Amino acid sequence: MPRIRLNDAIGNPSPQLQALIRWLDAIATENVQDLEDSMSDEFYHQVYPLSLGRSQRNKAEFLAYQQSQLMRIFKNVEFVLDEAVQNSDTVCMRGSSTATSATGHPYANEYAVFAGVTKQPDGRYRVQYVKEFVDSKASIDFFTSEKKRQESLEKSHL
Repeated sequence: MPRIRLNDAIGNPSPQLQALIRWLDAIATENVQDLEDSMSDEFYHQVYPLSLGRSQRNKAEFLAYQQSQLMRIFKNVEFVLDEAVQNSDTVCMRGSSTATSATGHPYANEYAVFAGVTKQPDGRYRVQYVKEFVDSKASIDFFTSEKKRQESLEKSHL
């Protein structure tokens, strides 16, 4: 089953959108090398709204966070891209994702992403930044519940 599904409205993805799709696919497949390769050296990532309290991460911090946290929490990640608007250096995308948590519970969220993409000397586009707007309620509810489930599992193994 494909990890990234494109809505028919997206059509034939541009090289800029393909760069963002490579980034998403690397996250979905938990491929750290492909994830690193999909990002420019200047990469940064910020989750919005800022009221969620998530700090901006540079490339090294984002890779470490993916490996130590998200890749341990989520399995069977799938993304659906419903629409995209783009120009030569920016892709705006609306979509959703589903996954299974480490405790076996379903996860679902909606996103709006603003991604800067830059053409590299080798001719490939790489993601320079991602400004990710998430469904705040779904995010808070899931992570609060998942933390409790994980703590309960840890206590039961003591």
